Amino acid sequence: MKLKTLSFIVVLTFIVTLFSPQGNAFASTLDAATVQLNKSQKSASTRRISIYGGQDIQINVQPLNFGSQGIVSWAVFKNGKQYKTGVSKSNYVTSYKVTTGQYSIRIYCGIPTNPQTGCYADGSIFAISE
Repeated sequence: MKLKTLSFIVVLTFIVTLFSPQGNAFASTLDAATVQLNKSQKSASTRRISIYGGQDIQINVQPLNFGSQGIVSWAVFKNGKQYKTGVSKSNYVTSYKVTTGQYSIRIYCGIPTNPQTGCYADGSIFAISE
């Protein structure tokens, strides 16, 4: 009997924590995606991550080797449509206030309108609490 009661309390606590605003924010901080742009690629992107109310995103872009253009560009996509863009000549980390949706990041070797090969870069996108 004690084992059933204890099991019930543990399950109930887990459910309440998971569906509380703090629990949702905590659980989703684990939702992240990474990307690696190799020298033979012109661009590469992450899978989409889901962002819920009370969350924002953080992106990281870490260029390790540049092609002849000397830059690595990136774009954040929301629900498959371009949302924000930028250029990195060194490590770049930033956070954005966003609304509910699915987000991903694409990294380009050079500029997106004329990408090239020869770059090597890492990137990530993940949910953070507001």
